[in-house]
Amino acid sequence: MNLREAYAATSFANLQWSEISERPIDRVAASGLCDELGVLLWKIRYMKEKKYEPEAILKISLRLNKRSPALPELICFKIAKQCLTEYKDNFCKTCKGAKEMIVGQRRIVCEKCSGFGIRRWSDFERARGTGLGVNHVGKLQSHFRWGCDLLLTLDSKVNRQIEFYLGRHDAHA
Repeated sequence: MNLREAYAATSFANLQWSEISERPIDRVAASGLCDELGVLLWKIRYMKEKKYEPEAILKISLRLNKRSPALPELICFKIAKQCLTEYKDNFCKTCKGAKEMIVGQRRIVCEKCSGFGIRRWSDFERARGTGLGVNHVGKLQSHFRWGCDLLLTLDSKVNRQIEFYLGRHDAHA
């Protein structure tokens, strides 16, 4: 079962507890023990709850500013907002994340994403999204990369933590 989908399904679920089976309340409780920003990201991406975006952007911005104190706060905020945009919309536009396409009778690797299924954002797209110049965005590449990596890492970490708290881990791993 995709745990992200199961978590998202808790938004309209009956939250009664059961001693003998996993229920939505168990997933909600497990998420309460995870990184707060990671859980916000799940709410934004999988539950489509846009109301959490400003809080997530602020938290991302603060982490970026802590990592790079010389970077102006406004720049951190703009990078954080763009990183969240990229996190929410990270599938290749050509293959829609499938990594390959069927043309006639042949399967071919998507040329746009080189078979990774991930969208690559250009400096121009980032400049448009942040309101910064293309040259300025180019100089900030390491910050964009760090921010995007942070969000993907937190997403994965929340998944692992919830699996652990729900007892879905291998005791010998």
